[in-house]
Amino acid sequence: MITGDSNTLQEIQYADPGNSGSNQVWDFSRIQFTGKNPVSTIQDAPIKKPEGVGNYNLSITENGNDFFMNSSESNLE
Repeated sequence: MITGDSNTLQEIQYADPGNSGSNQVWDFSRIQFTGKNPVSTIQDAPIKKPEGVGNYNLSITENGNDFFMNSSESNLE
C-alpha cells in the first residue's frame, strides 16, 4: 500500500487465542464476523511528531485511531 490507498477490512469478534508456547494449533473455523467493515487509510506522516510516538514514516487511520509505523521495502514496524 502507498500513500492515499485505503483497505477495507472485515471485523471479527474477539476470540481467545489459547495457550502460548510452541506446538500450538490455531483454529479459525469458529470466527464470527461483526458485520462492521472498517477502512484503513495510508497517509503521509504528519509534519509535527505527536508526543510519545517513536520514529515513523507513515500513519494509518482506522476507526478514528492513528497508528504510526516505519515502512521500508522489506519491513513494516
